[in-house]
Amino acid sequence: MTRTKAKRKSSALKVGAQIRQRTAKIGSREIGKIAVLDRAAALLVALSHFTRPATLNEVAQKASLSKATAFRILSTLAEQGFVAQDASTSSYRLGIAPLHMAMAVLDGIDVHAKARPVMRAITEMLNETVVLSVRDGDYRVNIDAVECTNAISSSRRIGEPRPLRSGAASRVFMAVMSDDEIEAYLKRHRPTGKGEVGPAYLDNLWKDIRKARRTGLVSMPADFSPESLAVATIVYDPAGAPVAALHVAIPRGRFSPRVESRCGQALLRATAEITRELKS
Repeated sequence: MTRTKAKRKSSALKVGAQIRQRTAKIGSREIGKIAVLDRAAALLVALSHFTRPATLNEVAQKASLSKATAFRILSTLAEQGFVAQDASTSSYRLGIAPLHMAMAVLDGIDVHAKARPVMRAITEMLNETVVLSVRDGDYRVNIDAVECTNAISSSRRIGEPRPLRSGAASRVFMAVMSDDEIEAYLKRHRPTGKGEVGPAYLDNLWKDIRKARRTGLVSMPADFSPESLAVATIVYDPAGAPVAALHVAIPRGRFSPRVESRCGQALLRATAEITRELKS
């Protein structure tokens, strides 16, 4: 090899090494940025579980982060309005920014605007709480509710993901899935909660699915609120695709076969009306 070629080769090796070093640094920075985003998301999710302002230690533990890391990220989130800090107690809560984002999400869901007046009409007729849900992958999320005026009402949690197998509104979503899709879901999310283990649970699950396919309705106790029951049905768009679930939440003390029948009839009429409204 001539001296000139050797110099060129050496120069090329140096340039290649420099490029690899720069690429590694960029990759390291990108990984660091992603890690920070993951931690920020974990802190926001952690705060969403508290119904009161939470201390730094509580939030850090909930997010599985050190106090120092949580403090740095919470400070940045506070500057952007995602987190608010009480000056007197130094405790944290969610800020206003997530609310603006939530409203933007709701505005982007067509069925929400069309369903809201219909939900109010059902509540006025039955004087029971009516809840609208959408599917998010393997979960169902309540996105809106119209509360009844009864002194005793059933609870509902807006924005909290629920497993597709849990509750009447979830099971009507399962009913529009194919059997193969349901089996695949159950393999991904094996029932492990209280009362969910054993063949009897799966028998009841499939019984509800078959009922929903036959009648359009599922009635069952609420998995997360044992003091209440729910009657649910699916909402279809004009093309026949499932876009939401609608359910009536009823305290156990007011539930009866007659009430169940009234709720079911009201829901089926309501979903047909929502489908018609979605055409306009």
